[in-house]
Amino acid sequence: MARKAKQLRIDDAAPAKAGPQPIAVSIDVAAKMLSVSRTTLYHFLDKEGGVPTFLVGKRRLVRVSALEQFAVAMEAANNQRNIGEEIEQGLGEIRAWNDGERRLRTTRTKS
Repeated sequence: MARKAKQLRIDDAAPAKAGPQPIAVSIDVAAKMLSVSRTTLYHFLDKEGGVPTFLVGKRRLVRVSALEQFAVAMEAANNQRNIGEEIEQGLGEIRAWNDGERRLRTTRTKS
């Protein structure tokens, strides 16, 4: 018997639209909002320039606005990384072409 996959709803990760919106959420809710595991989120909390948190008693909270800024920053970093990879790939192709040209020149001069 096939298991029915759990349908994820936006309601599961984000606060409900009715009523006041929270300005800070728990680590669990923050991880759901970013669609990452708690472990991944804690990894970003520990990094310099990562997601800032604060304590209320023993409870660690994350500002929703900080999560939004973090998501925008990660998107920009990924776009830069993709551009950098494309540039490196292009440079690699140019280097390979130049190496091939050098090899051709050296074989021509040796004959």
